[in-house]
Amino acid sequence: MVLYHGSSIQGLKKLVPQERRKRAAGDPACVYAAIKAKVAAPFMVSTMDDSWAVFGQYNQDPEYYLVVVEPRFREQGKAGGSLYTVANIGLTTEPEIGLGEDEWHCEAEVPVLSEEHWPSALAAMVHYGVKVVFLTPGQFAEFRDAADQYPLIQLSTPRGDGTFTITG
Repeated sequence: MVLYHGSSIQGLKKLVPQERRKRAAGDPACVYAAIKAKVAAPFMVSTMDDSWAVFGQYNQDPEYYLVVVEPRFREQGKAGGSLYTVANIGLTTEPEIGLGEDEWHCEAEVPVLSEEHWPSALAAMVHYGVKVVFLTPGQFAEFRDAADQYPLIQLSTPRGDGTFTITG
């Protein structure tokens, strides 16, 4: 099985475990990969964090959503990166945490099989089917703090460029 890894860094020949991307503070340094390109593509934005971006699935909706503060994303996400393919050698998944069965990880280096360059992380996300929803800072705070975020996602409307927004 081939897995995907998104990075802002181009030209990698191997993926090395990193401290900066962790699901929890006590997790060891890991290489993360995904079973679907659309799950890996958002990670081309290396500065993405929970203060301005939320990525995942909601309820039983099969779509993946990246909900972001638009001004911050436009500043941080305008650069591109690479989508790498790696063989599933030594990677495991923990279905009950993180992105579930779509997310794989290991604590060892992983050789790169191929690399797909993208001049824009947003273009890669739209291409692979990530539903990118742009919000104002106030809307994002409401979304992040909501007990059930899915009703807010359902209010999103297409903008005509492959992205979505919530009006009102």
